[in-house]
Amino acid sequence: MKPLLILHHGLERVGKAIGQITRLVLAAFLFAAPLIAVVLGGLFAAVEVGGLVGGGALVWFPLFLVFTGLIGFYVSPHAEPQITKAMLTLLEAN
Repeated sequence: MKPLLILHHGLERVGKAIGQITRLVLAAFLFAAPLIAVVLGGLFAAVEVGGLVGGGALVWFPLFLVFTGLIGFYVSPHAEPQITKAMLTLLEAN
């Protein structure tokens, strides 16, 4: 009976460790997802507007910086408090 008890406690520790690692990975993705969305949105807008204007990479790059800055400036005050709240809830120790 004792080996089964030792196995049970060992599996509990492994489960808790996996749960903590999963929480940290979720928090990292929760932080990275809005950044990736802003970068891809700015890139898509810059490439499309650059294609309409007729410029190449010399037009795309400044447009990318402008669009990324504008998207970040607009989204940041609305998204940051929600992300902070979600991360605190996710990382809260039980």
